Amino acid sequence: MLHCLSLEELSGPVPVPSLTLQARNLYAILSEEDALLDRLLWKAALAASSPDMGITVVTASEPSRNLRRCGLAGDVRRAVAAGQLHIVVADMASSDTSVSIARLQADLAHWCADRRPLLFIQGAERFFSRLDAEALRTWRQWAEAHATAITFFFRAEGAQADGLMASLLPLSPLLAGLAWLKSGPGGACANIAHWFGAAGLAVTSIRATAHSDNQSSTLKAADALAIDERLVFMQAAALGRLEKLPAEWRLLEREGQWWSDDTAPTAATVILGCTAQTDYATLVHHVFDLRRRCGARLKILVREVGGRLRYSQEMQLIHMGANLVVPAQVPYVRFLSLVAMVQGQIFPHSLPVAFDTVTQSLLAVDAEGYLPPDRFVAVVERQLEKMRLLQVHCVLLRMVVASSLAPLDVLRHCDVRRAGDVCTADERHIYLFLPGCRETDVDGTLERLFGLPLGTLFAGEERFFALHAIRDLIAVLVSRQRKHPMPDLSAALAGMPRAVHGTADARPATECADPAIERFMAPAPAVRRALAVKRFPVLVDVSSGKS
Repeated sequence: MLHCLSLEELSGPVPVPSLTLQARNLYAILSEEDALLDRLLWKAALAASSPDMGITVVTASEPSRNLRRCGLAGDVRRAVAAGQLHIVVADMASSDTSVSIARLQADLAHWCADRRPLLFIQGAERFFSRLDAEALRTWRQWAEAHATAITFFFRAEGAQADGLMASLLPLSPLLAGLAWLKSGPGGACANIAHWFGAAGLAVTSIRATAHSDNQSSTLKAADALAIDERLVFMQAAALGRLEKLPAEWRLLEREGQWWSDDTAPTAATVILGCTAQTDYATLVHHVFDLRRRCGARLKILVREVGGRLRYSQEMQLIHMGANLVVPAQVPYVRFLSLVAMVQGQIFPHSLPVAFDTVTQSLLAVDAEGYLPPDRFVAVVERQLEKMRLLQVHCVLLRMVVASSLAPLDVLRHCDVRRAGDVCTADERHIYLFLPGCRETDVDGTLERLFGLPLGTLFAGEERFFALHAIRDLIAVLVSRQRKHPMPDLSAALAGMPRAVHGTADARPATECADPAIERFMAPAPAVRRALAVKRFPVLVDVSSGKS
């Protein structure tokens, strides 16, 4: 054994399965990321450099920039000065692979690199105008003749990387090891096609995972070519009434604990259903439990089948471990395509430490509709903390009531149906808080909440989307409440009949010439007191703005 090459070079001294470099063998490592490949190469070169074991690094370009980016320039300079590390910058003047190889091997002999047991070739893709068995066989003969272990570091992007890997895989018999590196949400990952070392054949994946509690890095070995990678498990509730389960998929028949810790899948796809009868808290717990037990490579999809999830609930499912939430409007054929698209994904978020009371508090349903000012402030502050944890958008609106109306009259037309949507009022304003509402959805939401055109109820409005702006406005309300308490309209609103839009007293539709007039009927008069604008069945022409 000459040297152990592992992700230890990337993340620190952590015990991991070693990838050994044996003399008289060729190895190939591929990555799309310069920084990741450079750091592995130079850390491994420094680890292998010693007075009794020299190493040569051949690079196609001057390495100083890459060394500064890795933060290893000083260490490499000292190793070179001590004669433990030799760097050769190759001049790739010829486009013919056989000529380039012959020139490079002659230069290596000139620099006595053939006497060193390790040879790293950086930017190997530039040394092969064509990558074929003949070129690799030439290098293998050189390695055998000089008892050297040669490692090629290939760098390619996008489709080029796929093409390069497609070229390397058929050449695997000439390579003692083939792996490709990539960065994931949890750290660096080395996916290994095969690797022959001191312990025999290794087919594995080594991942560096950063933990949120102590920010330390650990490495986890898992099966890279997992046998369950293509398996799909689908809950019966996720299948529509007339839909058929694909022949290669498996049905989850039991609820909850589908697998033991020993038999849990590693990289399969699990599809859970959300119907009108689904308990949301139970669904979230299933998602969290699956993600915690099975790891980041498991794909978890939640599909709406008759049930509807709010935007904040969707984001919470993602926060707790789901890869994707599929809306009910997506046809079954498109859903099958989405399942194919998530293959190979790795869950990018950090899970909460436990499904504890803090997590359960995110599931709690707050009040809805009108609230007294003090309770409104408390509910909004709790909701803001939830939205911050879930990274969900929200909006607080301060709307100026029209001069001919009072806040109580406007609140009669506010039909809140979502849990968490709350409002309150002072003498001239309505304050409406909409959690889990995007900026682009505000106008449509207001149209559903109020049955009349907003122009007939309000003289203006302000919208606050940023969390700090909402908190500032809440602070203003708290300060005002201390000095001049705002009225509590709960009792008055409870004794007042709600406006029923579209059935209010108005002229027959046959007398209405304008479609806009037909749509916006005058509301029924208030019971407690008569208002001037409601003494007569006056209709509002929304299209012209005249009454």
